[in-house]
Amino acid sequence: MSVDTWYPAGHQGWCSVNLTPERFAFQVNNPATKELDFQSACDIAAQMLYQEWGSQPLYLSLSGGLDSEVIADTFVRNHISFIPVILQVGNLNAAEYWYAEYWCYQHNITPLIKTVTIAEYEDILKKYLLVIRNTHQTGIVANLYLADEIKALGGSYVNGVGDINQDHDQFYCNIVDFALDVFRPGQHPTGFFMYTAELALAYIKMFDSTVNEQYNKLRFYNVAARPKIAWVEHVFFGSKRLRHLLDFWYAHAPNSQSHQFGNKQDVINVLKGI
Repeated sequence: MSVDTWYPAGHQGWCSVNLTPERFAFQVNNPATKELDFQSACDIAAQMLYQEWGSQPLYLSLSGGLDSEVIADTFVRNHISFIPVILQVGNLNAAEYWYAEYWCYQHNITPLIKTVTIAEYEDILKKYLLVIRNTHQTGIVANLYLADEIKALGGSYVNGVGDINQDHDQFYCNIVDFALDVFRPGQHPTGFFMYTAELALAYIKMFDSTVNEQYNKLRFYNVAARPKIAWVEHVFFGSKRLRHLLDFWYAHAPNSQSHQFGNKQDVINVLKGI
């Protein structure tokens, strides 16, 4: 991986990302051309994604969280055929798993369920530590693992990672949001909420900077509230062997800094090319 490499991301490469040992960087190549309401922007992004990637079966990572349920609802609303893929890691993500499975039950859609034990997930994590570079964000392993599994099935992997992140009144993105674009370039779509500039703009315009990120999403996602479970951390804390491995890895692996946009208006200006 060259530090000079910019990876195209989103529909027709509307943006690009770069990862070095020091920082993750984001740039806009083609700004948003129109302002849309959030649902319309989701619908158009889904239709564009299907046109670009629908020649292969679409598999949507349905985690049971808010983001992936919005995408699933969008695909159903637009009559886009897809297979939900649900990762079950022992009983660690049982709460989120229930929401994903229940969504499938409600919509009479049969998911692909990938079940691994906690010990098997430890082995998966160790394998992908050889893949990821310049970050301590080991949470991206689950996405990379599922993406590779879906590629082996001849499909395209859609995921709900890729939303611009909020920290109080400041906004940022990092390698978590673009892991597939950097580590599996050209193999799968960019995370849905950054698939078009128009969707990224519609998303950020809905934010109230005085409210935290999860509460913001519940204001306009039109899905039921639920706990946000950091189940990946429980894998690390529950295994002494894995903790020792990660402590060594963290001590020797570079950890790039996030791309900082600034406040809400700064993000809007970037996305509009101002």
